[in-house]
Amino acid sequence: MEKLEVLRTRQERLSREIGDIQGEIDEITRGRLISSLERTMVGKCFKCKNRDWWVYRKVTRIISNTTAMIIEFSLDNYECFVGEKEFRFPFDSKCKKITVEEFEREFEKIKCFINEKLKKV
Repeated sequence: MEKLEVLRTRQERLSREIGDIQGEIDEITRGRLISSLERTMVGKCFKCKNRDWWVYRKVTRIISNTTAMIIEFSLDNYECFVGEKEFRFPFDSKCKKITVEEFEREFEKIKCFINEKLKKV
């Protein structure tokens, strides 16, 4: 009976060690995936169709393998929105990759829109 108890104790200890090792492997894998996402996604720009207008997004930071921080803005005939928020991958299928230049050009339109509105106040 003592031998059986020793074997159970050893099995429990080894199971804990395996769990710890698997946790370390998962952490390393997550770190590699996030590094890869940072290299391929940070700085990338997209435009996404939202009813009748476009929403522009730029990835600024990777938070996890499913989430990024983005700067987002949109402009229609009556209002504009600019903000930073967390966004889950993958981007909607209505999104298209665009150049940084196009993103910045469209952001200039937001600034002009705001300046025009402020002149009327």
